[in-house]
Amino acid sequence: MKVLLLCESGPLGLKVLYCLKGMNAFVQTAGPRGARILKYSRYTDGHSEVQFWQDGLPSVKTQQLLRERVQGENFDIILPSDMGSAAFLAATKKAYPDLPCFPCSDQVILDTLHNKWSFAQTCAKYRLPIPPTILLTSSDQLDTSTLDPVGFPLIVKPLEAESSHGVVRLDNLQALRTYIEQDSHYAQLPLIVQSYIPGRDIDISILAANDRILCNTVQSWLEDGVLEFTQHPEMHAIATRLVQAFHYEGLAHFDMRIDARDGKLYVIECNPRAWYTISASMWQGLNFIEMGIHYTKTGTLPKISEKSGEGRYCLAGSLWKQLLLPHKGWKNLSVGSVRGFVQAITDPVPHLYSKLT
Repeated sequence: MKVLLLCESGPLGLKVLYCLKGMNAFVQTAGPRGARILKYSRYTDGHSEVQFWQDGLPSVKTQQLLRERVQGENFDIILPSDMGSAAFLAATKKAYPDLPCFPCSDQVILDTLHNKWSFAQTCAKYRLPIPPTILLTSSDQLDTSTLDPVGFPLIVKPLEAESSHGVVRLDNLQALRTYIEQDSHYAQLPLIVQSYIPGRDIDISILAANDRILCNTVQSWLEDGVLEFTQHPEMHAIATRLVQAFHYEGLAHFDMRIDARDGKLYVIECNPRAWYTISASMWQGLNFIEMGIHYTKTGTLPKISEKSGEGRYCLAGSLWKQLLLPHKGWKNLSVGSVRGFVQAITDPVPHLYSKLT
């Protein structure tokens, strides 16, 4: 299998690259400066620095270059690893329908899902369970009458940040006013405000095409860098409704939360792209990248074991901590945890490069 991996975010692209190597694919990578760390991975068979966008539009020059490379070098598939590369690939697919492309949605759909306010509005439209939510666009809204539907404590966050950046819990009106007055990078209006839901986070990761979820895993964080994988029919049903509403194609990761007071499930936000623990899913038996490539090439999925994507997985950085825990740490280790650890430590240069630049 010969794959051309498109990437704007190097750290995220590296996780997808690990999944490709998990299926023994020959991989060349391409992307702007932010993807340069892939050049230094032992799992990359070649890297090209290209620009996907020009003046806010897909680069016609790069689209033509990709088509020539795919045809001239006989790539089996082109694969995006993040939102920017997925939007670019979707536009390129429209220009050149003959290109073999991994499932991906266009920029309008990606932006609507990624934007926390438009995502909340969509959930409300389809009567999906979300915390009470409002959009703050002016400091004039900082009064009890506006905020009563949300109440305190509340969560405030920017509309399009990732990885929990700018997500802050505030317990009263004065704290909210003080936070907005700081005018720091993540405190600039507009901001989304949601009721704080006491409980625990739980996420569903999916691969979707043709208005259905092809495969999924559900994960929640335990302590000390341990993920627990399971299944959750209610989460699957909610994600399916969103996939059908948007006709979504590709990889996505939905953040949800279980209320500790009554066990109710709430939808929080969506990352319409690969996610940073996608290689953990692979080592637990479900390689989303392999599934998507197989589906693209054949229109079917290979048989998936009933136990795939279940159990506990320890992240590479926490493995030693689990080994040192008396009596219980070993319960959090799987064969996949060890394999993931070996894969990470035998490819150190990209990690060193990202810390030095």
